[in-house]
Amino acid sequence: MRTTTRSADQWLSLSHAQLVEQVRRCTRERNPGTWDRVREHPVLAARVRGVLSALRAETSVTRDAAMWALWISQAQQRLNAPAPAPVVTAPTLPKQVIREPEITLSVPAPAARPVRPVPVVQFSSPDA
Repeated sequence: MRTTTRSADQWLSLSHAQLVEQVRRCTRERNPGTWDRVREHPVLAARVRGVLSALRAETSVTRDAAMWALWISQAQQRLNAPAPAPVVTAPTLPKQVIREPEITLSVPAPAARPVRPVPVVQFSSPDA
């Protein structure tokens, strides 16, 4: 039974044993779209969470326990993930041309500093 929106509705009418087999197969296939569709049905999602918990306990003693634990935790994460928030676009406002005032800074030219002569230093010997 492929999981489409229609088959997710059909899962609601499955017996517990049939649901366990479907969940086991879908967990092994690792199709994330399956869990997104199941999450849309609150009653079905609750039943599937219970089946996943039972499946985890059942497979914990098998030699593939690590892989099953990984697959089951991925499925549980997809089931428990919050639904994506609807995309809301902000209303577009008409563009207004804002003219910025022109600012001119008048910096006075630096004053010319007078040139000072460097004093000449004369060294004299101590004997003189």
